[in-house]
Amino acid sequence: MAPKRKPATSSGAQPKKQRSVPTLEEKMDVLDLLKGGMSVASVACKYGRNESSIRAIKIRETEIRQAVASSAPITAKVTSQVRDKALVKTEKALNLWLEDMNRKRVPINGTMLQEKALSIYVMFKPPTEEGQPSDKKEFKASQGWLNSFRNRFNLKYVQTTGEAASANEEAAKAYPEQLKEIREERGYLPEQVFNADETGLFWKKMPTRTYISKSE
Repeated sequence: MAPKRKPATSSGAQPKKQRSVPTLEEKMDVLDLLKGGMSVASVACKYGRNESSIRAIKIRETEIRQAVASSAPITAKVTSQVRDKALVKTEKALNLWLEDMNRKRVPINGTMLQEKALSIYVMFKPPTEEGQPSDKKEFKASQGWLNSFRNRFNLKYVQTTGEAASANEEAAKAYPEQLKEIREERGYLPEQVFNADETGLFWKKMPTRTYISKSE
């Protein structure tokens, strides 16, 4: 009789290895190498992945190249076939709008993304004939859709206030000397200098976190 398997102890438990999903850019590199004559085994060894993963990328070559040709971000990790063409256009337009808001330093949370998606979808949604019921399921910008949108466009949720949100590192490095000059010029004592989070003051009514591409 085979000995019973001992349960793993909490002290000796190995952390679960997280699955690494290649970006579209990496998939394109894989496809180019395969097209150039490199074997599946060699490509798998080069990228440290299973041969089955490389074969899966090869099988989906047409879909991946179409996604890149349609101006999908090369940092995106997921490509999917969505039957509703209006929703495809909506997501692309929403991603461009989000990039514009990031350039303007306007934080966007999930609720704002959902509301904007609904307003954009109305513009792309094809009109239905009067008296004829629509054969497509109504788009509601649910939480499930938002999670899928984040995965498709490789977005992460980051803080926009506090030290973690500092955007101008060069100005931050030069500021201590500027502050010293101001102190000496105006006769301030070190005890009279206080550190305040400017974004926390000026953006008090705005969300404290926003969505950006993981490549940023």
